[in-house]
Amino acid sequence: MLAEVVRDLISAMGSPSLRQVEMTCHISKSVLSALVNGKQKRPSKHVLEILHAHAAEHTEQRDLLPLEELEKLRLEVTGYSSQARRRCVACPAAVSASPSSGVEPAKEHVENAMQHLRTTEAPSVLPVPQPRGDRQHTETEAVAWPGFHGLAAHIEAGRTHDAAIILRYAGHTAAPQETAAAMVSCESSGLEEAVGDLLKYAVRRSDRDVMSIASSLLEQHCYALAGALLDLALSA
Repeated sequence: MLAEVVRDLISAMGSPSLRQVEMTCHISKSVLSALVNGKQKRPSKHVLEILHAHAAEHTEQRDLLPLEELEKLRLEVTGYSSQARRRCVACPAAVSASPSSGVEPAKEHVENAMQHLRTTEAPSVLPVPQPRGDRQHTETEAVAWPGFHGLAAHIEAGRTHDAAIILRYAGHTAAPQETAAAMVSCESSGLEEAVGDLLKYAVRRSDRDVMSIASSLLEQHCYALAGALLDLALSA
């Protein structure tokens, strides 16, 4: 059912090719292919919102499935319950080392943080009134990361070693603002494993860097990403 809706959204854009959708929406072709063929086990909410927004630019809103119904379909595919969406990501398998010790966090922590990220509902508006003339950003307005297209190309071609080099640099070595931009770009494009790797590398940095990355994410209103990063850091 979700795959059919995704195909309808793409059709509403004028039936472009997946490559054209990739260039327009900044969603990797591999993610799009998995969605339209019903092979995406954990579809990203933000990817679906991006597709819906672009489809709405080419057709009447009343002709599209409402976002609320689209989200219900997404949750049916993922199998997440409302209780799971509210639970804390902390787990008893904590590693005794601090985030800056260089010890890789337990796999359970990364998986729990990623589940939290996939299912956390971010506020639709800021908690305080914005100044006149300001425009509130939505989560789909991700800051562009220059390395995204290269990473996506390596992943699509199966060049895992090259992709791993980019992810390690972006997560562990790049400036905190670039690391945050990489997380946002990958998360909004449905590259969940890449986000997990970025989180894993990021929490091995100094406490100051972790806080800077979280601050940059919050400035972009990416609350779920910031929460996943901090929860993972506190669990290490």
